[in-house]
Amino acid sequence: MKKFDILPDKDGKTIRVIASTKVGFVTAALEGMFAVARPKYVETSEEKRALADTSARPFSVSAGNFRELLVRFLESAWETAGRHKEAFAGLRFSLITDTKAEGELLGLPVTGFERPIKGAVCDSPAVQKNQVGNWEAQITFRT
Repeated sequence: MKKFDILPDKDGKTIRVIASTKVGFVTAALEGMFAVARPKYVETSEEKRALADTSARPFSVSAGNFRELLVRFLESAWETAGRHKEAFAGLRFSLITDTKAEGELLGLPVTGFERPIKGAVCDSPAVQKNQVGNWEAQITFRT
């Protein structure tokens, strides 16, 4: 289980992410970031977008803890998206721990974003499992 919700009381710049695994959590946070940014895809048709070739962009991020890793990952993904004019709708991990993540971001071409992201802030004091065993945090994006 993985999901994100855009919180309506924060101008649509804050998401709440919940997932049963670290992989699902980081994937949902990535999806949430791009939902906030509102990509302008090169192909506007959903059908054409589904058929488009995705590009794979390698990433490697390290940090002192999982909360910091999450923010560094999102900011690195955003920088890579801007450099390659892509929105990332998925990723593949080769490694994920509390302090390191490696893998590939899967991107689709865009002409730009309605709300470019300037940074990410994890509003939760720690990224950890909640009482029912799911990873959960709130993230705000500066636009």
